[in-house]
Amino acid sequence: VLVLDISTIAMQIGRPIDVILGMEAFRAGIVDIDFPRRRIRFARADGFVPPAGAIAVPVRDANGRRTIAIGIGDGPPIAADIDIGHGGSLILSRAVWEADRNVAALPWVPTTAGGVGGRTPKRFTTLPEVSVAGHRLRNVPTMLNEGANDLPESGANVGIDLLQRFRLIFHYGRSTLWLVPDEAALAT
Repeated sequence: VLVLDISTIAMQIGRPIDVILGMEAFRAGIVDIDFPRRRIRFARADGFVPPAGAIAVPVRDANGRRTIAIGIGDGPPIAADIDIGHGGSLILSRAVWEADRNVAALPWVPTTAGGVGGRTPKRFTTLPEVSVAGHRLRNVPTMLNEGANDLPESGANVGIDLLQRFRLIFHYGRSTLWLVPDEAALAT
């Protein structure tokens, strides 16, 4: 446990932060986040059996960051950092969105977004379609990084607004994230 003042970060992102759940909790066993029921459960990994309907998604370790594959439109899968501290849906690196003619041509508005590194300029747009674990999500609000060296290093950062359409069951010992679709949340 670490106690620190995170009021500056909370002020930059515009919402209170009560706790930061560290990677140690995720490495210790199962972390089960059920957004629709507003609960989080920690369990031992030994003997864990995923619930019926859970979709196993491989998790890759990218220099300490955990990534999953997502799809943008009809393009090939790309790596996306799992960021349950990011309240938005999706952030794309400049390299990714510039390389995709369809994304680069989308209408956008200028904005800024903040986090641990402070506020940076972004483009705000809506992607017509994003795929996660075989589910196609339509009209996904997305930030496009302006700076060439802005995070995410993987190419994308998927946040809570997109992930909360699923119950998330993390099992980093098996390099797996199980997603249990919430049909009502997927329909919005």
